[in-house]
Order: sequence, then C-alpha cells, then structure tokens
Amino acid sequence: VNGTTVTLTGSVVSTDDIYVIYLARAVQTTVPPDGSVGTAKIADTAVTNAKIANSTIDLTSKVTGILPTANGGIGYTSTTRPAFSVRLGSTGATNSSNVFSATVVEHFNQGSHFKSSGTNDGKFVAPVAGLYLFRVEGFTSDGNNQNTSANTITLHLTKNGDTLSDIAGRLAYSYNRYEDHQPITLVEFLVLSANDAIGVRINQGYLYNNNNTTSPAFSGCLIG
Repeated sequence: VNGTTVTLTGSVVSTDDIYVIYLARAVQTTVPPDGSVGTAKIADTAVTNAKIANSTIDLTSKVTGILPTANGGIGYTSTTRPAFSVRLGSTGATNSSNVFSATVVEHFNQGSHFKSSGTNDGKFVAPVAGLYLFRVEGFTSDGNNQNTSANTITLHLTKNGDTLSDIAGRLAYSYNRYEDHQPITLVEFLVLSANDAIGVRINQGYLYNNNNTTSPAFSGCLIG
C-alpha cells in the first residue's frame, strides 16, 4: 500500500474478487441519540464539580429539610428559625409536673414547634438536632396564689418525660425570705436531637399566676 495505491504481487485475472478491509481506522463520529445514555453507562465519579455550573442545580427541588450553612445552604432565616415565647393564660397558683400543659398565650411560635395539644402538650419539640437556648421565668407564691414568707420553689427543664428522672440541665432555686413574690429565672443551653421534647417541671413550691405579664413564661430558640 502506498498512499491510495494498492499493488498486488500475485497474478490475478478479471474474474477474481478482491476484498480490502480497513483495520482500526475511524471512518466517522457517531453522536448518541438524545436520552439514550443511562445512569449505568456513566462511570462512578466521572462527573466532577468542575463540570457542574453552580447555577444549574436548584437545591429547593433536590433537598428535603434544611441545608446547613456549612454544606452550602443559608440555614434558617429570621422568620423561619425555630423559636417560641409563651405565657400561662390562667389564674391561680401553679404547681405542676408539666407547667405549660395548661392554657397558654402564644406571643410567637415560629414553625409551631411548641405544642399546645396532643402527646407533647406544653412542650417544645426540637425539629432538628442542634444547640438550643431556653428561658423560664416567674414569681414565687404559696398554694393560695399569695405572697408569704419562707416560701421555697425549685424547678427545672425536662426532656422526653415529666418525672424527676427526666431532668435536663440544672435546677433553678428560689427562697422567699420576705413577704413578697420573689422572682425566679432559669436559663439553660441544651444540645438536643431531633424530636426531643422539652418541658418545665416544678419540684417544690408554687409559681404566681395572675393571667398577665407576671404569669410564668417559657421561651426558647435554636441557636446553632
């Protein structure tokens, strides 16, 4: 073979058939039809980040739940972050293993994670794992919703239950040395798993409740 010329070294006659076969020669480029390449035809790790433009992926249609900031999301906004603030709406001295299971006034309840009915009535149910901040505040009283001397109160947060064995964090303690309603406040940071239920339990004494701004209050939010 020399260029396009084929020279035969043997003797041929006009009735002989001669076949020419091209080996390993590309004669054309074939484009696969649209939609003909399936997932199985693409090798694992064959598509890298360098081949994907940031603007081509709509995460809102691909991801359920909330994408953390560290993973490329924006996290919660100021109007979607789990947060609540409630206050008892009834009147009378309060002594309870689940203080806020009674009627409450919701100042706000973003995401509706504080439950005012059902299995977790009076509790905040964590929607995602994370670090949460809680605050409980109120004033001491006796069993008649009055101020008396030597009135002691202890309270704490509970997690996934209402008994003393369900204590979450530390106890708050107040002792009435004078005939006056003494303030008591509990502020607690808790690392929670998704669906942990946080409530408030009074172990000893009473909280003053007169259905206004001095009634017991419970608030909290996800902070990280």
